[in-house]
Amino acid sequence: MERLRVLVADRDEPTRSETAAFVTEEFDADVQTAESVAAASELIETEPPTVLVTGYAFPDGNGLELVELARERNRGCGCILYTHSEAVDTTSFENVIVDFVPKEAPDAEQTLRALIEQTGIEQSQAAHPVPEREQQRLDATEAFAEQTQTEPFRRISRLAADHFGLDSAAIVTIHRDDVGVLTTVGPERTPRLREQSLGAHTLTADQQVVGVEDTRTDPRFADINAIHEAGIVSYLGGTIRDPEGLAVGVLSVYGTEPRTFDAEDRAYLGRLATLAGDLLDGGEQP
Repeated sequence: MERLRVLVADRDEPTRSETAAFVTEEFDADVQTAESVAAASELIETEPPTVLVTGYAFPDGNGLELVELARERNRGCGCILYTHSEAVDTTSFENVIVDFVPKEAPDAEQTLRALIEQTGIEQSQAAHPVPEREQQRLDATEAFAEQTQTEPFRRISRLAADHFGLDSAAIVTIHRDDVGVLTTVGPERTPRLREQSLGAHTLTADQQVVGVEDTRTDPRFADINAIHEAGIVSYLGGTIRDPEGLAVGVLSVYGTEPRTFDAEDRAYLGRLATLAGDLLDGGEQP
């Protein structure tokens, strides 16, 4: 695996040093630090990081500006907002895809470790960035949604639910404006509007697998009533790709209590999502 390049940006010196020390101890990584948007931007321009771990509020801007710049310089950069929940303006997430780890969470460091590890593994395995090709993706999604042989996909959903000990799992399809459900086990919890869907967020993320520990405190989802009305508190979702590499669906598991998903959890769901994609190419059924 290529050596990780991690940039830790935080205006608070003790927090910045503590986070950098944690990353250095846990990973074989080159770790840089920055105390401001300007200083971090200069480092990103010089050598784009593999992973950006950033606070939110800085004297000269906010961490989401750094996320946008890091993605411009390295499309696959894993971006993690590592800050306290109350510090974040939730409206600022409308056009930015970023993993959020609340510092006050009891398992914050464990979650941070899992996200950094996942980014490193996926970047080492990725052959090249895949173009968005949204219209082609929509056409492929329609074909996937019309599957008549759904039992193998239902079994994959069941494997996911059983493995995580959760009562609800589904394979969903993300269309232009809405969300379809190909298979489901347990209570159906999937919001049906794309803009309200956790699956839509997963589809556009840098990583194959996206985890949310608590939707009620995560600024990306705290204001989406449809998620809370469905009883979704924790979530893990993995993108399903067809033989052409198009993202045609998402394997999702839903929890009604807060939950931390570690690197092994994400890897397992990623394997199931890949298995679902392999079925579209005549792969072996579970």
